[in-house]
Amino acid sequence: MDCISGTWIAEPKAEKVDEFLKAAGVPDGMIETIKKREYEVTYSVDGNNVTCVAKVTNDPSVQPKTYTLTMGQESEVETLEGMMMKYTMTWDGSKYVEKCITGNMTIDSIREVNGSTMTVTSTMNGVSMKQNYTKA
Repeated sequence: MDCISGTWIAEPKAEKVDEFLKAAGVPDGMIETIKKREYEVTYSVDGNNVTCVAKVTNDPSVQPKTYTLTMGQESEVETLEGMMMKYTMTWDGSKYVEKCITGNMTIDSIREVNGSTMTVTSTMNGVSMKQNYTKA
């Protein structure tokens, strides 16, 4: 489970990000704003608890968020965009499996670490987006 520990920087291009954000109902103008953001996340693991600090490094108007999650337990979190969601993270022995629910939307994600690369594949309404992160 400690494979996720450390700071990760999102690579500039994500696969199918436009389609994914449109499926989420994000307005076109906001999609461009989100795509221009540079994301950094820092994880630390303590037993069954995972703490995540998420921030946008190129937009000081977006405040960083810190989340502390207990594996397998649902938590209510606020996204960087200010949206509230119910979030559950589990570890299946080789990857993190995540479920985010907000309103009538459900996002299922798989977070896999292979060396210094973390790949996050998120699926919603039949549309999948893939984002890679590089360990800092």
